[in-house]
Amino acid sequence: MRKQENPSVFKPPTGTDPRGIGPLFPLFVYGTLKRGFCNHHFLSGRNTIFLGRARTKKNLALFVGRFPYVTARKRICPISGELYLVDRNTLSRIDCLEEHPFWYKRSLTKVVLEDGTVWHAYLYFNDHPEGRLIKNGLYQRGVPYP
Repeated sequence: MRKQENPSVFKPPTGTDPRGIGPLFPLFVYGTLKRGFCNHHFLSGRNTIFLGRARTKKNLALFVGRFPYVTARKRICPISGELYLVDRNTLSRIDCLEEHPFWYKRSLTKVVLEDGTVWHAYLYFNDHPEGRLIKNGLYQRGVPYP
């Protein structure tokens, strides 16, 4: 059975927001915003809902320099990460952290949860990556900087 794509970009399906915190935005993270990494505290507030581990539907490229970067200019493999629903304030704080739109550019892309559900989610891209290509698309601890 094929999972249906979630047509919602700005609001989750009915019933996904049990706290009534307003419109939520799907956000896919692949680097230091993931659980267990230094910037995850930006996603640990009450206005954030963790949906699960996910990967990009399209092949992209993940590089690690001073920071992890994803670019659409090379098509290597799906990028592994996590999918969250975040409120407008959280998204704005993360935009500041990522220096959107000057350093990273936030753009919509399709991601697939482990259960096969496809979402349109925001992802931060940098089309001028530096560092080493991570061929398996998974940013993890112990990845040496070049």
